[in-house]
Amino acid sequence: MVQAIWGYSHPKQFVTLNGSRSLLQATLDRIHSLGFHRLLVVVGEDHEALARRQVQGIDDVEIIVQPSNLGTAPGLLLPLAHIQARDPGARVAIFPSDHYLPNPGPFLEGVDHALDCCERGAHPLVLLGTVADRPERDYGWIVPGAPMVGSKRVRLFRVDRFVEKPDETQARVLHRQGGLWNTFVLVGALREFWSLTGKALPVHERAFRRFSGIIGTPAEQGHLASLYSRLSPANFSRDVLEKSASLAVVRVIGSGWSDLGTPERFLRAVGEDLAEDGELAGVS
Repeated sequence: MVQAIWGYSHPKQFVTLNGSRSLLQATLDRIHSLGFHRLLVVVGEDHEALARRQVQGIDDVEIIVQPSNLGTAPGLLLPLAHIQARDPGARVAIFPSDHYLPNPGPFLEGVDHALDCCERGAHPLVLLGTVADRPERDYGWIVPGAPMVGSKRVRLFRVDRFVEKPDETQARVLHRQGGLWNTFVLVGALREFWSLTGKALPVHERAFRRFSGIIGTPAEQGHLASLYSRLSPANFSRDVLEKSASLAVVRVIGSGWSDLGTPERFLRAVGEDLAEDGELAGVS
């Protein structure tokens, strides 16, 4: 889709769909509006230069470069190791940078509520789930359990279970029963991320915790390359979150969230805006 419309093949997080900000830049803008600082952007070596160009002029942003792509678990544990080296008591929020939010207000309210829940001890690790408007088969779903705290629009629930890419019948049932789309936005204390990972992926957890003690030394880059050459790929959602029995989810309504993961979702989310601007002319 990007190649067809804009004539280049950047990953979607680096693309400006409408307005003047790429999805990555818009994500960083939203994070800044919540008062976060010490922002870490994780990229592969192939996209380092592009990422550095896009974060120029944005305060408190550091680029963390992975030697290779081993999935989302190493992709999260590497920046967590950097945070561990600087502030072991930190609170952390994880934001995918390739998502589209036409109405960010309710979403930001949800993140703020998740942070408040963690700070007050209501729950140590909180996901954001958005209310589904259709029985989407290609999303990951969260089945909420018992309600905990929150307002009518933004509310905290226990996570009953995860369903990844359900079949058509399952998706219809999930939609009818109030299942939530998993945005993979995750908020909690740094120690909770290590604790969950240690139970599910102990080899990865030990490797990155050890690496945190080398960050900032002359041995850092050599050790990082060696670390990535030894570790197996892993998915943080499937291999860590779905195995945990102690997660909560904030339900978000009305943000228009989409991960733009297929041409159909892309066109549903932003096609109308682009068509009005003449951007989709000639695209089949």
